Amino acid sequence: MSITFNPPKDGSCQFSCVERELKALGFGWNHDSLRLELTNWLRHANVLEVTESVPDNDVSKYLLDMEIPSTFGDNVTLFAAARRFNVQIVVLSSAGQRYARVISPDSTDKFNSCAQTILLGHYPEGAGEHYVCLAPRAGFSFADVISSRMNVVALTSATKELSHEMTSTQASSSLTSEAASPLSTNDSELQEVGTASH
Repeated sequence: MSITFNPPKDGSCQFSCVERELKALGFGWNHDSLRLELTNWLRHANVLEVTESVPDNDVSKYLLDMEIPSTFGDNVTLFAAARRFNVQIVVLSSAGQRYARVISPDSTDKFNSCAQTILLGHYPEGAGEHYVCLAPRAGFSFADVISSRMNVVALTSATKELSHEMTSTQASSSLTSEAASPLSTNDSELQEVGTASH
């Protein structure tokens, strides 16, 4: 795993990372207009998951606060980006595997190896509270990263077919062992950036 972009720690790091990765996928945004695009999308989307995820269920106040350039992006803004641009966002945390997550545009939150993917690293509160862009090492795919870092099986056409033939428990255990890759579980680069001073 390598860090491909380490944005300034200015409150817009998540938006800067998502904007950079969207451009790589062919979308044209800068982080200031992306912030406004996502808050506008959230304002009009009327999605129950959003209402339940913001403080006091007050979406209007949340969106006004999120429009301020120094406000840190969060899971809600990642959800909005995934839905608005039809991409899946994989977030690996310096806090460990159990904090890694997939944010999918269809809300299944299962990795789909055929979907356009944004790969981010995250340092939680107390460890730098920061996002960076990540990429698999040469010779490895997003699916390799997912299977080694998140202990889940990538959702591919092959796993879909197998899951119909086997019980979900059997499919999960056999595919997980087959999908193991030599990727290191030591995120030393991710750790170093997270412990750097703001």
